[in-house]
Amino acid sequence: MVKCDKPNKLIELIKERFKRNFSEPTTGKIVFRLDNLICNIFLTTGTVNFQGKIDEKTEEYKIIILNFIEEINSEID
Repeated sequence: MVKCDKPNKLIELIKERFKRNFSEPTTGKIVFRLDNLICNIFLTTGTVNFQGKIDEKTEEYKIIILNFIEEINSEID
């Protein structure tokens, strides 16, 4: 699990990069399904976790999202 300081910004970046929409199965939890990778984003805590089968393609997706998080967390307000 990883913490993102601005989960709403992360959601926008993922939507823009992967051209996918998300589902919100429970209040405060956003889920992106990117092929075999599931990315859960918890809005109240900023926690992000990944589930699913990791292969070359989904590992690339995961790295892109982790880079987004690193970029967001390094921003100075």
